[in-house]
Amino acid sequence: MSVYTGGEVVYYGYSPEALKRLGLREPVVLVAAHPDDEVLGAGGLLASLDGFIVVHLTDGAPRRMKRGALGFGTPGEYAAARRKELLNALACMPSTPEELMELGVHDLEASQNLEEITVRLLKIFRTVRPGTVITHPYEGGHPDHDSAAFAVRTALDLMDKDSAPKARQIEFTSYHALGGKMITSRFLPAASIETKFILSNEERERKDRMIMAFESQSRALKVFTTEFETFREAPEYDFNAPPHPGRLFYESFDWGVTGPLWRKRASKAMKALAHVTGTPKRIETPGQMARPVQDILEYFRFALGRLF
Repeated sequence: MSVYTGGEVVYYGYSPEALKRLGLREPVVLVAAHPDDEVLGAGGLLASLDGFIVVHLTDGAPRRMKRGALGFGTPGEYAAARRKELLNALACMPSTPEELMELGVHDLEASQNLEEITVRLLKIFRTVRPGTVITHPYEGGHPDHDSAAFAVRTALDLMDKDSAPKARQIEFTSYHALGGKMITSRFLPAASIETKFILSNEERERKDRMIMAFESQSRALKVFTTEFETFREAPEYDFNAPPHPGRLFYESFDWGVTGPLWRKRASKAMKALAHVTGTPKRIETPGQMARPVQDILEYFRFALGRLF
């Protein structure tokens, strides 16, 4: 059963008919910035697919984390723990990924490696020939999330010169902020029609188990819903412009990346890749607003403050 509510189509559970309407073309490749992003944004969907490939840009461990943070002595120990948590989460699903890849960049350093990440994704895409690529939106929530959106879009632009049909780029929700408030599991407004899946009791219980597997992230992950998952066709982004007016979410933290710096790196990567792809499309996005979610920014301050 589906319901259309002006800009949004709602389905109740991942039935075969609902999945057909989502229009995923195989092979399906999901590109996530960190271990746990794929479960938060699309855990229910992935559990409903017969086969898919997951690519992580980073190992989930920041290079400059404090020794002993969250009980880990080194970034390598923390990265290994997050990898184990990921495998435990994926084990909750009826089927596991056909392939699980990691590009090995440190957490918070994807924007410093945009050209390399894009070229490596292109190599994967040219090998796999995906019909659908699922990834983060460009919303200023985390610099690595925005880097995933950039790298996927630019790698798919490279694929335009190939003879294969162009893959669809689908987005799952992450998080962003306006006015210092954090918004989770919602997109910034765009022209694309959103497709929302209200998870059944069984699907929600499984997703809860998957999220619980990420023990090191338990405090921060409490702010995300498991009631529904939402997807949309990726809009055309102008990576030279802020994703929304005002302060970006990641600018609330001393992560070594600001919006202007991220955009400078993106512009530099575009120029470096222009000899292969031509200039990527740069369509201005309108000013965007979102409803604030109260009193949850402190959850992230608590969890992330223990790392740095």
